[in-house]
Order: sequence, then structure tokens, then C-alpha cells
Amino acid sequence: MFYNKLQEQLIRVKLDKQIAYYVKLASFDNENIILDTLASKLLTQNCILFIDGTGVKDFYFAEIVNKIKQLCSQFFGTLIIKQRADIVLLSEADGILLDKDSITPNEAQSLLGETTIVGAIGNSEDEHISFRIIDKKITSNFIGKDIGVIELKP
Repeated sequence: MFYNKLQEQLIRVKLDKQIAYYVKLASFDNENIILDTLASKLLTQNCILFIDGTGVKDFYFAEIVNKIKQLCSQFFGTLIIKQRADIVLLSEADGILLDKDSITPNEAQSLLGETTIVGAIGNSEDEHISFRIIDKKITSNFIGKDIGVIELKP
């Protein structure tokens, strides 16, 4: 019982951020620009980073996510990867962001473990994405709130 409450509290702390950035890796020219941009955001704000590797090669995606995870660990950022459970496992990211074409939240939770944050994309509006964190046991319950996500561009 105490362990479950501690896990829930840890997830709440990781999500209690003022701002979140959605980063499409394919829109950046090179790795240094990505890392410098993210480091500057993490230095000034306690934020969540949603990383989208669509359109980039798997090896590069895994490599850059590991570097971003190091930045997040150093500056207390929260790292969430879009759709790729394998990259979440390899990088030990904080969570996964699912959409309608992904695995189900329950499948993700059982694959990635109970301490992994599992989220789902809702409706898109302009540059903001509606995002809710799905409770690890009952997917119809939500913890946290909708998070306004700003797309980070180079």
C-alpha cells in the first residue's frame, strides 16, 4: 500500500511542471542544435520534454534520446517518448506518449512497468496538444490535468 502511494506521488512530482515542449527531431538540422536548445530550456524552466522521432533512423533516435535523458537527469526534466516503447526501455525515459495508432495504455503499462508514465494524445488545437496522464491501474481515471504543450522549433 505504501509503495503504491509512493509510486503515485513520484509520478505526480514528475508531471508537476509549468511547461511542456513537443520536439520533432526531424525538424532540427543537427544534434548540437537539438541538445543546445533543450539544455537552454531545461536550465531556465522545470519542464516536460515530449520527443517525437518520426522520420529519423532508429539508431540515431536511440542515441539522441540517451543524450536528452542525461540532460533531463541533470536538470530535473521529465522525458516522455512518443509511441516507441523500445526507446523508452533503452533510454529509461520517464514515460511514453500514445496516440490512436499505438498500443493500448494497459499494454504499454504492462510492458514498461508501473513506474513509467503512460499518456495519450487527445485533440490538437493550434500549437497545443491536449494531453492527459492515464492512471496506471484504471485507464478511465486520470491524474494530473490537461497540459498545454508548445512545439519547440529550431
